[in-house]
Amino acid sequence: MKRLGIFLLIGIVIIGGIIGCYFWYKNTPPITPDETALIKKEKNQPGLKTYRNDKFRFEFSYPEDVPVSVNKNPLFLLYVEIGKGMLNPYALTVEKTDIKDIESLNNYTLKKDFESRGQGVKEQHYITLAGEKARVTTFNVNFYGSPGSKKNVFIQIIHDGKLYSMLIWENTGSDKTSWNIYDVMLPTFKFLK
Repeated sequence: MKRLGIFLLIGIVIIGGIIGCYFWYKNTPPITPDETALIKKEKNQPGLKTYRNDKFRFEFSYPEDVPVSVNKNPLFLLYVEIGKGMLNPYALTVEKTDIKDIESLNNYTLKKDFESRGQGVKEQHYITLAGEKARVTTFNVNFYGSPGSKKNVFIQIIHDGKLYSMLIWENTGSDKTSWNIYDVMLPTFKFLK
């Protein structure tokens, strides 16, 4: 009887969370051009648009049929959502940091942080992205104690005292879309002078 009550309470919390997320996403305004963000259609590449942020001095291209929105999030200086869904296929965040280079970021216990949230780090390596050394972490997400089998990627770059973090979720049910965004966005991501 006690177990039934616990399962019922958990079910109510989950349903309430889903309804809350639905209304929160429904009320999120779409991005509009202003002094900090500009979306333009690529001239040379049909089917692509460019997101440009003059305040944080970066830009990237993405498929034109993918929605992009900038959301207010008190944890970050900037939070850009790319795609739709409860777990967006892609997100890019910018936060202030005192860490000077990506190697120093290794002192941050990423593996412990991921595992504390039920996620397992599969692999870490480095790439050059936008002329900077970037750390790439591949991880899986555990749902209700069952390990996720899909590849999720977390990319971090430090540039001018800011930590740029890019996240792609494959567990959205729209894997092809997620990886198309990733394939277009990464090679076109650059810092502006």
